[in-house]
Amino acid sequence: MTLPQVVLSLLLILSFSSTSHAMGRPKPGALLMGVMGDSISAGSLSDLPLKPFARSEGAVNAKLIWENKRRLSWASGRAVASHFRLLGDYLRAEGEDQKLFIENFATPKHRTRDLPGQARELVRHFKNGAYSSLIYVTVLIGSNDACDKPGPTPLDQMREELLKTFAIMSEIKQEDSIRILLVGIPRIPDLGAPSIRRTHTPLLGLRCSFVRDRLFGFCPNLIGWRTVAQYHAAMDIVEERNRLLRSTAAEATAAFPNLEIVYSNHLYNLEIPSELLAIDCFHPSKRGQEAISREVWLDQPWFITD
Repeated sequence: MTLPQVVLSLLLILSFSSTSHAMGRPKPGALLMGVMGDSISAGSLSDLPLKPFARSEGAVNAKLIWENKRRLSWASGRAVASHFRLLGDYLRAEGEDQKLFIENFATPKHRTRDLPGQARELVRHFKNGAYSSLIYVTVLIGSNDACDKPGPTPLDQMREELLKTFAIMSEIKQEDSIRILLVGIPRIPDLGAPSIRRTHTPLLGLRCSFVRDRLFGFCPNLIGWRTVAQYHAAMDIVEERNRLLRSTAAEATAAFPNLEIVYSNHLYNLEIPSELLAIDCFHPSKRGQEAISREVWLDQPWFITD
């Protein structure tokens, strides 16, 4: 095991001590927002940008390097214009006096096979709390399925795990439907572009091609392309799984009447320049998290202001 892999393993161990967070203790009648997914929604490395000028103020807490749900997650962060903050703004504008709470169960390295476990945690938390409604849930999953070695997760297996996840969530009975935004996989192969591979990092000036591809070994199946044909083959893997996410969202909405699941393709359409990347040239920085939140919010149809 290389030194970077050892460091990442230690950070992952630290992250296990807090897989979710709440903003205080809910009172009876409070609203709950849930977050499920992988390292993107967990805010992994978002406080360590590739471009140092974009770094947020203050010292970096080692425990928050691998997960930074409370501050920098596009879904739950308080230091970015996250969906949690945007939803709170919407509810206040609508005169809603029930307090909104957030629980983020996203975990680095998780795949669709791990989603049922996250769903069980969300359902357990809702039932053990004093919430009146699970008002909104974001689910961003599939990147690790697409990147999996020796090959991507089969489509039928992903579908099975997604349907199992939604079946678990449907156990929550409430007056309103549970609004779920299922977010598509980003354009991971674009990270293999020469302009990004040649970018120098703050790590001794080493290029992204060395830091990401050789030290960390992130997603070589999708990023390691060198020809146009290889790039399109990698994009096909992402697009196939996004089509699966879209069709499964429609299938689950029909199967579970108390769930309203909408697929979002805006993240897939988002261009990823180096300015939006963290120091590992793979995960989104704070600016990247802001961009994800802004783009994906456009696809949710429920919380629209005039």
